[in-house]
Amino acid sequence: MLLSLLLLFLVAPTAQDSAAQPETRTALEAASPAAREAWARFVHAARPDGGTEPIQSFRLHAEGLRRDGVQTNETKFDYSYLAPDCIRFALPDGNETGRRGRRQRDYWKLAKNGVTRLVGRDFAQDRRLVEQMHTLARNFTSLASPNALRIQSLSLLDAPPPELWPKLRRQTRRLTWISITSPDFALFLRDAAEERGHPLYRVDIALGDQEPDRDLPRYAVIRELPSEGRPPAPPLLVALKDYIESDSIPFPTTILAYALEESDVGAVFSELPIQEVYILEASLSPDLTVADFDPELEAEGH
Repeated sequence: MLLSLLLLFLVAPTAQDSAAQPETRTALEAASPAAREAWARFVHAARPDGGTEPIQSFRLHAEGLRRDGVQTNETKFDYSYLAPDCIRFALPDGNETGRRGRRQRDYWKLAKNGVTRLVGRDFAQDRRLVEQMHTLARNFTSLASPNALRIQSLSLLDAPPPELWPKLRRQTRRLTWISITSPDFALFLRDAAEERGHPLYRVDIALGDQEPDRDLPRYAVIRELPSEGRPPAPPLLVALKDYIESDSIPFPTTILAYALEESDVGAVFSELPIQEVYILEASLSPDLTVADFDPELEAEGH
C-alpha cells in the first residue's frame, strides 16, 4: 500500500455546511448533549477561521515510507488532489501516475516513453495504488472539513475501539472518542472496480487533549458498514500528529496508517504502520483543473 497514507483521510463533501443537511441536523438533534458539545469543539478546532467551504483541492510535497510484507520503500513525492476523483503523484522511480475520473481509461502512468492507460487486468495493481492514494485524500479532506460532512449518527464512546493494541488503548483512554456514521469516507479496495453503490462508514475519532492538537483528530478508525452485494473493505487506523496551519487550516504533518491483523486475542491493528507520510510543504487551496490530472490533456493545453 504505497505512499498512500497522506494525511489520513474523503472525497470532499459537496455541502458547504453539514448543519444545512437534513440528515446531519437529525443526527445532531438525536445525539446526547455531551456528544454535540464534543462535535462542536471538533468543528471549531478544524476551522478556527469559521470557514464553511470544504477543502476541494490540495498540493503536497512529502516524504513517504510504505511496508509491503518484508519490503520497505522510502521516497519523496509530490501529491495533488482535486475533488471528487482526481489524483496525481510521483512514483519512487521518477515516473508519475494518477487518474482524472473513476473509469479504467482515466487511470494513467507517465514515463519518459509516454503515457500508458492503466486498463485491464495487467494494470490492476497500478490502479490499486492510485485508489489507495485517493482513499487517503478523501479521508483527509473529510477530517479537515467536519462541518461539511453528511452525518447519519453521532455518539460518544465509553472506551477506545477494541481493535487497538493494548498499549494504545491505555494511552487513549483519557481522550474524547466520538463516533459518527457517514458516507463521506473511504477504505482501501483491492481494485477500483470493486467499488459499488454508496457505502456507509463508521468512523471513531479520538480528539487531542493538549495543544497544538486540542480537539483535533489524533486517531481515527474507519470501518465500512456491512451492505448487500459484497463484504466490507478492511478497516483502517490512522494516526495524525504534528499539526501546523496552512491557509488558516490546521493539518497534521505526520500521518501513519495501520492495518488490521489476526492475533491470539482476535483482530488487532498492527503496531507497525503500513505507511508513513511526513508533509514537508502544503497548499490547501491550489488552482487546479481536471486537465492537470491527465498528462495528455495537459500536453494539448486544455
